[in-house]
Amino acid sequence: MKICDIIMFNYTSTNGGIETYIAKKADFFARQPNTEHIIIMPGEKNGLQRKGNLSLYSVCSKKGIRVDIFEMRRNRKKISEILKKERPDIIEVSQVYVLPETAFAYSKINNIPVVNFYHTHMPYLVELTVPEFISHGAVRVLQYIAMKKYRSVYNRFDTTLVATDILRKFLINQKVSNTCLVPFGVDLNLFNPNKKEDNLRRKFKIGNDELILVYHGRFHKDKRIDILIDSLARLPKSLKARLLLIGDQPLYKDIHNQVEGNGNIILYPYTKNQDLLSRMLASSDIYVSASPFESFGLSLVEAQASGLPVVAMKGGGIPEVVPPISGELGKPGDSGEFVENILKVIKRGHKKVGDEARKYVEQNYSWDNTFAKLLTLYSTLVRNKKVFESNVLFKQELQSSDNLADEKLQQAKI
Repeated sequence: MKICDIIMFNYTSTNGGIETYIAKKADFFARQPNTEHIIIMPGEKNGLQRKGNLSLYSVCSKKGIRVDIFEMRRNRKKISEILKKERPDIIEVSQVYVLPETAFAYSKINNIPVVNFYHTHMPYLVELTVPEFISHGAVRVLQYIAMKKYRSVYNRFDTTLVATDILRKFLINQKVSNTCLVPFGVDLNLFNPNKKEDNLRRKFKIGNDELILVYHGRFHKDKRIDILIDSLARLPKSLKARLLLIGDQPLYKDIHNQVEGNGNIILYPYTKNQDLLSRMLASSDIYVSASPFESFGLSLVEAQASGLPVVAMKGGGIPEVVPPISGELGKPGDSGEFVENILKVIKRGHKKVGDEARKYVEQNYSWDNTFAKLLTLYSTLVRNKKVFESNVLFKQELQSSDNLADEKLQQAKI
């Protein structure tokens, strides 16, 4: 089976939950017999790299000196050429608002299934993109209009994949049909409490009696890093709390300037070294995230796998991946409650809560389970499409034979 992903980012050079999903997916399918994997993504120029059963296509999407995902739409012809050349059995589209039409057009001609993964929650995307002076009521109207517009797009897919049941139910309520729950996973060997290293504390000049709060991910305005910084300042001095922020663009320089000179905050650039990241997590005490919304929250699961309790916000799919046994969740945007929740976790015994968090993740999240389910779904969709096509051909043949019989009957009467 040939599987094609059309994605809107270079997953080899950026970080985040969606990028990790694609990278782990490529690793999984590389181990599967009789499976080929094609990835089409934006790049500075058109190109092709082959590695085993993976074909990695870059499509020129350059605007000025940078790659712009929306420029990829101008190169639909190149994407169509790749699809015609590779002839995939199924296509997965990562974002509905950028480039689904090329996949739909190819699907219509070749009768193959096209699926979408609901990585980005449409109402939250609207909230992020409208100017701050727009009233709450106007935002709600815009969210309604956006969902009404894209509902018809979602319903053109054979299946819309969703990482949490909370968002799957949201889509069902929005009359999006054919949804399928496919939770993300985590590498339980990589993210593991056994990765804890005292050397890392010494490297950052953190004492064994100090409490390390850690966050890793994008430094973006929607992640509300400001709440993490504010919460640290409001914690009792007796806790000897330090904040370790691991991340990158687009706000790295702004945050660096903001925390410069604050000895209790350690800023560490994003690292592709997953082993180093896992050691940094396992060597910390509590994972903190003030993001008001996550479709899944992969970093929260990685933290729990590392044996850390989580203090986060109650938005999107977060309550599903961070149950009460694993930490504390609060109202989005409320830094006062965020501080209280950190203190609650400490009072509960943060190491004990972290142990429970690890057990929860072990029982519920595995990349192998994620992609085994996905592969079964793909196979079913491809098979059903072929059965449907066979039925159509059979009906056409039956109709032709009926017409021929009618003609012969008319000739006999004459």
